[in-house]
Amino acid sequence: MSEILRRGIIADVIDVGIADFRKIYRLQKDLLRKRQQGMIPDTIIMAEHTPVFTIGRTGSEKNILADKAELAKIDIDVIRIDRGGDVTFHGPGQIVLYPIIGLSGYDKDVRKYIKRLEEVISLFLSHYDIKGQSFRGKTGVWVDQDTKIGSIGIGVSKWVTYHGASVNVNTLLGYYDLIYPCGEPKCRMASVLSLTGKKTDMEEAKRLIIRYFEDVFGRWRD
Repeated sequence: MSEILRRGIIADVIDVGIADFRKIYRLQKDLLRKRQQGMIPDTIIMAEHTPVFTIGRTGSEKNILADKAELAKIDIDVIRIDRGGDVTFHGPGQIVLYPIIGLSGYDKDVRKYIKRLEEVISLFLSHYDIKGQSFRGKTGVWVDQDTKIGSIGIGVSKWVTYHGASVNVNTLLGYYDLIYPCGEPKCRMASVLSLTGKKTDMEEAKRLIIRYFEDVFGRWRD
């Protein structure tokens, strides 16, 4: 089901390709347990997903604008999960990172961890001449006050992280018309494709974002 893409100084990387969300959630929970018990090193699951809406712990189904019949017609699931945040979309053309990382090696600082994920996404976007921004009171990475390109929703158990971050690369943005992203009616979503007009090679993008992850987290751990 999964393949070690490479073993790194910061974390092992498992690339699962395009995969069903429930399947990868089960993999996350298995690796979370193993990391808590010291059976594996820090590990990042990297995925694209078949289309799905997920709702975080504090989210509301009212932020999904399509009814069940509409969702069935386009064959998209709605799954409530144990991460922070409200409703978001995952689908092909979007890179999702699920770091299974022991925060004991990173000051046990959850807020700083979130900020570091935002930094990883912003550095990734800078490669495509896109300026990613963070705003006070708003989680994730934005291109302006109302337009988001990278989402973050995490879980932490016994100081080990799970769930994580996503960034829209070649994502079909029409799915976001069916929700209030992150529960915010004014929020619009962007992608690297929508901002540059150019389709990005996903394998290259995956290598790039892992490189930035290692840079950012390597500096933090040092």
